[in-house]
Amino acid sequence: MPKSLVAALRPNRTSAREISARRLIRYLVVLAVLATGLHATSTIQPPVAVAAPSSTAAPTAAAAAAPGAGGGLYVPLATTQRLYDSGTTLVQAQETKTATFTGLGGIPATGVTAIAATVQVLSPTASGSLPAWPAGETRPAVSGLLFAANMKYMSGSAVIRLNASGQASFSNKSAGTLRIRVDVTGYFTGDTATTAGSRFVPLKQSRIVDTRAKIGVGGTAPVAAN
Repeated sequence: MPKSLVAALRPNRTSAREISARRLIRYLVVLAVLATGLHATSTIQPPVAVAAPSSTAAPTAAAAAAPGAGGGLYVPLATTQRLYDSGTTLVQAQETKTATFTGLGGIPATGVTAIAATVQVLSPTASGSLPAWPAGETRPAVSGLLFAANMKYMSGSAVIRLNASGQASFSNKSAGTLRIRVDVTGYFTGDTATTAGSRFVPLKQSRIVDTRAKIGVGGTAPVAAN
């Protein structure tokens, strides 16, 4: 058989690898499933290296763009910013704390609908959860970041929707005390942004999967260990 014909029939391995890589990249997308509230990773993580807290900076009141069907664009910060730290004052049982995020740490004072953050609970004295939601709205019934008594800390990733003043609330749903930190990695614009990119559409927080109550679960088999 002529060499030219053999070369023509030989599989293009480089092309196949490129196609596989492109397919893999296409599936590596970040899905903000819970949209408004706290979506915990349920893993204990070491504290991240962040810039110094801007607790001395005066928060700037902001009017966030109203969420709409178009969704907002995600904008990552150049460096992670610790924009809330309850400090040495312990958050009491069932107490709610409210923090302002717009106008600080590289986040614009206007046009922000939500933040992407790592939320930490430190030194909880009782087991419980820490939900997050737009300040001024009713606290969601679903749980947030879960933690156990006497842990050193628990952290989880979150997409937290803000109110019109750029604020979010955090509630200590436990019978003990704890501390709270919020490290922000990026923010979402309003739906009026014209720049191309992936968009975020905020929703009311709701539970869509619960293996205990068989919500959103096909079949009755429990989730296996490990």
